[in-house]
Amino acid sequence: MRNFTYICLILISLILQINISNKLFLDYPKINLILIVLICLSIIEKPKIFLTLAFIAGMFIEFFENEFFGITTISFLIVCLLVNYLFQRFLGSYNFLVIMLTGLLSTFIYFFCFSIFAKIYLLFNIVSENFSFSKNFLFLVLGEAGLNSIIILFLFYPLIKLNGFFRKLEKFKKVSG
Repeated sequence: MRNFTYICLILISLILQINISNKLFLDYPKINLILIVLICLSIIEKPKIFLTLAFIAGMFIEFFENEFFGITTISFLIVCLLVNYLFQRFLGSYNFLVIMLTGLLSTFIYFFCFSIFAKIYLLFNIVSENFSFSKNFLFLVLGEAGLNSIIILFLFYPLIKLNGFFRKLEKFKKVSG
């Protein structure tokens, strides 16, 4: 039940991202809804769940947005692992500043991973497009990191409540079943 709900949440995010965010913000900082959902899930869920969801989300986004195959998926997996590791080891609290910094840091990590893998693809002639660091790129990353951080604040706390509801429901089923 919980996994199905998370997959539906990722599909809704994908639909919103493709249809609204990408058309609304053409070359301006975009809202990466799938990354936001994955960041929230990597904080509150077990690695098996959020890594599976990150893989599925990466494949969906690469298929529907015609992105380089594997770059988004690997970038999502790395971001989720790092966010989970940092949160479990060092951060650990759900306060406003920590969630905001997590959103900023994870967006920077995503763009760093994405650009490194794009350069590797370019190096081995897998793709012909050049993905470069320009002033415009830096503006886009900073803008998207800010937008993602703000939206994480609005999405994170409802996800914590939903996760708590599912955990109570699972305990109730174990006790009554």
